Amino acid sequence: MIKTMCLTTGKFASYNLHGFQQNKSKLLELCDSRDIIAIQQHWLPDYNLGKILSLHNKFTEAPALLYWHNCISLW
Repeated sequence: MIKTMCLTTGKFASYNLHGFQQNKSKLLELCDSRDIIAIQQHWLPDYNLGKILSLHNKFTEAPALLYWHNCISLW
């Protein structure tokens, strides 16, 4: 399920990938239509986080990670 809301500076989406490989096509769609995307459950190890950043040239910032009880979430 995708939750979206319009911000004064752009459009925001929060999306649970349930794995990067399975849903990267949907993430690409979001990259074309949103300004900020918070993704969860990408299931990529630290050394593969660059795959998210190289998916679309619109997004260039480094991902922020939250480590909590041995889980990783991309914000």
